[in-house]
Amino acid sequence: MKKTEESLNIGYGLKKVLNFLKCLILPLIIYLIFAVGSEGRFGSPGTMYVLLKQCIFPCLIAWGISFVMQMGVFDFSPGAVIVLAGILGGNLAQITGSGMFGMILFTMLFGMILTLITCTVFVFTRLPSLIVSLGMLMVYETLTMVVFQGGGISIPADWRVLYQEPYVFLVLIGVFLIFLFLQKYTRFGYHVRALGNGTQIAMNIGVNLNRTRYLAFLVEGLFLGLAAVMDMSITGSEIAVTSMLSCSTAFSAIMAVMVGMYLAKYCGMLLGTFIGAFSLKIIASGMLAFGWSAQMQKVGNGIFLIVFIGISQNLALLLSQREKKQRKLRLEREAAAGQANAGR
Repeated sequence: MKKTEESLNIGYGLKKVLNFLKCLILPLIIYLIFAVGSEGRFGSPGTMYVLLKQCIFPCLIAWGISFVMQMGVFDFSPGAVIVLAGILGGNLAQITGSGMFGMILFTMLFGMILTLITCTVFVFTRLPSLIVSLGMLMVYETLTMVVFQGGGISIPADWRVLYQEPYVFLVLIGVFLIFLFLQKYTRFGYHVRALGNGTQIAMNIGVNLNRTRYLAFLVEGLFLGLAAVMDMSITGSEIAVTSMLSCSTAFSAIMAVMVGMYLAKYCGMLLGTFIGAFSLKIIASGMLAFGWSAQMQKVGNGIFLIVFIGISQNLALLLSQREKKQRKLRLEREAAAGQANAGR
């Protein structure tokens, strides 16, 4: 009995490892395409390390909106929230003299306030999330031009430590563990998954829809505030934006989450989203090595999303049809065997 349990545990562990390796096929294929196509201009170990570090910022955003997206809600305002929260938090920290820790605290607080405002508008207007988020994006972008006379924020050099090593990786690990705890070990994570599988069914079993939405947007705001601090640590400033320029930030995060949703069955939503963000960074860097313009890079990202979703959806359909065909053949063989035995 004990040996049987040990063999089952070993088999389960081996299956988990194989599933994780399946997830790594996506970035590996993308890497090989650009490494071979660029004739050595792309793909050195140093470049890949830099890309791994650079993908932490978009990954924070993707993790932040993933709870909302799992419930079928799309939010295109994260880019504007990051800019506005960074401007408000950074300036308030300078005004109060609270330093870097004050900047982190205020920025994360404003990130949560802004996403809760978005959620409130979404809940009470009952408009589609796409319309609400685009409307709030324009409002927040306008506010970046208004608050503090549209001057943005520049932070001192000694406040820019969050993107330095090893702090940037400590932030990644810390957020990873928080996300894992929320997703796996809390009632909130269970409710998000339940609503993702069917809103009406989840509500029938007692899930509070609006409360779960508010909590999901609250978590998003927390992560977006941290992403804003990370962004200021990278660039040293946060400048006002307009004309929906911040929408590209949300679009990249949404693509990473959509990749993560597909890879979730192999390695979980958390790792799947990280792999999606890393894959998109490889694509962006690879297109840059090819000499493509910024406009063409956006075209390439769009093509990647269409191709990936198209292949994943059709592959799932083909596998389902294959399983049905195999099940039908197995039943026919069993029926034939049964008739043969009855004839004897």
